[in-house]
Amino acid sequence: KKDPAWYQNLKYPSELRTSGEALFCLRNREVTLTEQGEVPTRKNYYAPRVANHPLIDRAFIAMHPLSGDECFVLIQDKVNKDVSKAVEDLNSAARLIKGKHPSMEVLCIVNVIGATSNTTVQDNLEYSHVLVREDELDAFYSVNFAPVARFARLRHELG
Repeated sequence: KKDPAWYQNLKYPSELRTSGEALFCLRNREVTLTEQGEVPTRKNYYAPRVANHPLIDRAFIAMHPLSGDECFVLIQDKVNKDVSKAVEDLNSAARLIKGKHPSMEVLCIVNVIGATSNTTVQDNLEYSHVLVREDELDAFYSVNFAPVARFARLRHELG
């Protein structure tokens, strides 16, 4: 893991192409990387169209402006009672990514509907992480992206 300040300085791509391609798939009861997961594109915002897409809800690659190092950002949207499952899934996804891309950093973002200051299950994440609570959306995301994150959470609630 890098120093937390390293992650705070990540540059998120200003223009991303939405890709419905899956990064992970289920093969013989085991989750593995797809071709997209093995050779991801920095310009893609992965929002898989597969209803039962395993492990993550969304992902993209950010870059550190000074070192040029890439960081795979993995995102899960969950309601508070499902956070433990989100943590397990994000750990599994990050392990698969690091297995194929050992030099790439991983940042796990968990958007949790109903999380409070007492929510601590995110401490079980094995990789650098951010837990975003409802009241932190505007502070965490840019003015342009906060409504998108709020919409993604609402969509998740509606199922």
